[in-house]
Amino acid sequence: TDQNVGAVFTGKFGQFNAIVVSESIQSLSPSAYALFNDFVSSGGCLIITGDHASGEDEFLDNVFGFSVGVTDSSDPSDTYSIQPGASGTPFAGGPALLISEDLTTAYSNTPGSIIYNGPLGVAVFTTEFDLGVVTAIGWDYCCDSDEDPNAVLDWYNVVDRAFDLCNPDFVF
Repeated sequence: TDQNVGAVFTGKFGQFNAIVVSESIQSLSPSAYALFNDFVSSGGCLIITGDHASGEDEFLDNVFGFSVGVTDSSDPSDTYSIQPGASGTPFAGGPALLISEDLTTAYSNTPGSIIYNGPLGVAVFTTEFDLGVVTAIGWDYCCDSDEDPNAVLDWYNVVDRAFDLCNPDFVF
């Protein structure tokens, strides 16, 4: 909600250099979107995780002026392999393959570097935005695959690597 966004950016929860945005992120006001834009433009790090393809595109497009598309999948046969765009980033050496978990989001028309890609689209991308960085991770932080319960650990590995892109010297 706009109230929660305002609380974060007025210091109610203390200082931070990164923020993770997840489910229920659509339908914020223009002023709330602007707070996220200002944060990243100033050097902050924003990591967005999947929302079942029901708001990530709206959020990214409204905050940063992107024009991404989204679809989702729960089918474990939908996989995403690491791409050359991971080279030279903290994602290099990460899991070779990610498996769709509970309503994993796949993006299209993504800016920046594609980190994981598959037949449905991009599962992870990252891009610099002014002084900061935006990373989108299609996994929605939910559930294990019945076929491979350890596959969720690969997604956690990717999330951890996304934080390594954040500037530790930037404090908001």
